[in-house]
Amino acid sequence: MRLFGRGLVVSLVLCAWACGDDAGGSGGGGTGQGSTGSGASGQGSTTSSSTASSGTGGEGGATSCVPGETRACYGGLPGTEGQGTCVPGVETCNATGDGYGPCEGEVLPQVEDCATPADESCDGVDCGQTLWARWLGVGTYGIAGAALDVVDWQGRIAVGAALMNAADPMKLSGVGIVELDVSGMTSQVRTFASALGTVTAIELAAGEDGTLAFGAVAANDLDLGGGPLDGLVVAKLDAGGQHLWSKAFPAGNFGADQLTAMTQTVEGDVVVAGFAAAGLDLGDGPLPQGGFVARFASADGALVASAALGFTSQRVRVVALDDGRFVVAASPKLSILEADLTESCAAAVTINASGLDRAPDGTVWVAHAVFGGIDAFSVAPDCSTTPPFTIAVAQPLNPALAVAKNGDLFVSWSPGGTSQTISRRGPGGAEIWTRVYPATNVVDQEVVLLDGIWPIASSLAITGGIGAGIDYGTGPLDPGVAIGRVAP
Repeated sequence: MRLFGRGLVVSLVLCAWACGDDAGGSGGGGTGQGSTGSGASGQGSTTSSSTASSGTGGEGGATSCVPGETRACYGGLPGTEGQGTCVPGVETCNATGDGYGPCEGEVLPQVEDCATPADESCDGVDCGQTLWARWLGVGTYGIAGAALDVVDWQGRIAVGAALMNAADPMKLSGVGIVELDVSGMTSQVRTFASALGTVTAIELAAGEDGTLAFGAVAANDLDLGGGPLDGLVVAKLDAGGQHLWSKAFPAGNFGADQLTAMTQTVEGDVVVAGFAAAGLDLGDGPLPQGGFVARFASADGALVASAALGFTSQRVRVVALDDGRFVVAASPKLSILEADLTESCAAAVTINASGLDRAPDGTVWVAHAVFGGIDAFSVAPDCSTTPPFTIAVAQPLNPALAVAKNGDLFVSWSPGGTSQTISRRGPGGAEIWTRVYPATNVVDQEVVLLDGIWPIASSLAITGGIGAGIDYGTGPLDPGVAIGRVAP
């Protein structure tokens, strides 16, 4: 999943074996073109918010000031100003009195230099130390994987999940999105109408314009605000979480169709990747069995292009590049695609359950499981790859990857399913720190970054009704979905 936005946040789903607002329009039937939900208000979702935990707002409308006057300014996340090396700056009213100039002299959070005593990340704790951890509920797990994803949504932590909770307006019970602030407090819960247990995958992607793309594979009337939808669901919400559009494409085989990655382009188009059983039709004809990539228009979700590229792996990953192209990784190859999803180059690479992310300088990195460890390497524009460095670990399960602003890599995996491990590595593979968080039967995890500094990692474990939940250093949590913020 690709983020645009701004803590180390770690989330874990431990699935016990027992396991908005109103929006309008309706989702009609359809085959090749898919069914569509549209409109800005109707019956599909409910929203609960907390007044005790609110985000930081903007300045409001037009600004008037006295030319030459100054005031303090700071653009970092709440709670970082005055911590460590972070200090506010000064901005000056311009000559016309209609606004302020740039914030000069401010020092914002940076990726922590663990070799110095200074606190560059301005979070007040040591490298790899847990700031907070919370349990969100019992999660679900389907054939296609974890019904969970976590992204940075304009400085908010958005958790897309299918959870089982007792009735509580500030807890998600069903399919939806939980929003947390950087202190871990729930600020809003958006619940989408659907039968719990019929959603087998959830993916999120935040856009530079504040929108949020939502994807899922659903078998029973998933309604994001535009009407009930079944099959492969792709939708877009505005910056306030309101429904913009949603579409569904009837699954060729609900138990086999999978959604495994989602990103947004600079223009706001939504790009999804996954694995299709024979018969999945996104609007331009049935796809053959195998991995696929599809692009949907920002404004209305119209299909722009789709491609079946011969991937045999069921875990297809995709990231968007600033030049409009995409990197897609899944066995038996790694490909770079043009804007219309035609393949510009490919490299034969056996990629097992890979993590894929793009560094701020545009470098794309891949981390994937090999015999006896995890290999990580970067990808050049011609699809050539650098020699990998290897993290030696027995039975690494589904490694995930996020690349920080300074080029360091955060790699997450589950060694044999017995815990969640996160390791920070330099671009050459040098270990900076590694933390092991004990849990029971971890089967999947993700890692992304908040503001390019603090990782957000998520994982899934099935406890069989026994065993403790994850322990992020604050004590074992109940089995289920847990989330915690850890210093970089």
